[in-house]
Amino acid sequence: MPDLPEYDPTQRVASCPETGNEPLRGIEISFEIPCYVSKRHYMRLMQLIEDIVASPYNQAQEGLHWVSSIGSKMTLSKRDAAVLGLPVDPNAHDFGEPTFDSSILTVGSSARGFVSEKERSKKLNLRANGVSHPHACQVLGSSRFCS
Repeated sequence: MPDLPEYDPTQRVASCPETGNEPLRGIEISFEIPCYVSKRHYMRLMQLIEDIVASPYNQAQEGLHWVSSIGSKMTLSKRDAAVLGLPVDPNAHDFGEPTFDSSILTVGSSARGFVSEKERSKKLNLRANGVSHPHACQVLGSSRFCS
């Protein structure tokens, strides 16, 4: 089995067309008052995030990058956060199970190198044909991921 090319997330499928932009590690939005989000707004927000992640300048040449988590904000205990090397929330419990705040929506992405030549060939073929995120689909009017 031939070796796969090395995965380097800094080597992108395409260059960002806008010069002077610094890449973001995340986006935080705080509302002064709690806001209701309609189904239509939620769908538009998820589509925007999927489009950002799937754009060629946010895809590694030799790997995948996708929206991988959508849910309530999780807060780890101070002990768990310290063990995992993550920032410690000063308001978190000292130890115990994670807590979830359903009033805060979090969306995350994951990335990795290709795991096989078959996967690499398939993805490169999709990219060549202009398909940016083939696993995104519309189910019952909301954005979900399909296998």
